[in-house]
Amino acid sequence: MTKRWTYAPEGSPEAIAALTEELGASYSALARVLVQRGMSSLEQIKAWIPGTPLSAVDPLRMADMPQAAQRLAQAREQGERVMLFGDYDVDGTTRDVFTQQHALRPADDFNPCHIVERGV
Repeated sequence: MTKRWTYAPEGSPEAIAALTEELGASYSALARVLVQRGMSSLEQIKAWIPGTPLSAVDPLRMADMPQAAQRLAQAREQGERVMLFGDYDVDGTTRDVFTQQHALRPADDFNPCHIVERGV
């Protein structure tokens, strides 16, 4: 039995251009796919994506986050070196990159991120 791909019809160029304008020029390919799937506004996209809006999330409510933030501040104040330990999954690498780029100042002395080896 031969299988054939069935492609959704192309979205209108006007709708793609309008959504690209709303999302930003670097998201033109995403806008094309979303319009092709029937989403032509930011409101439709937000309704389609499940989850909690970032504005409703308080990172300090995570387990031990206040203590971790306080310890990082103490290390900064006392000139201690900081080493970030991560893993291979998306949240682990994202956390390490975000912490390195945003939570530590350029003047802070930190070791590069250490990614643990799996299966060892």
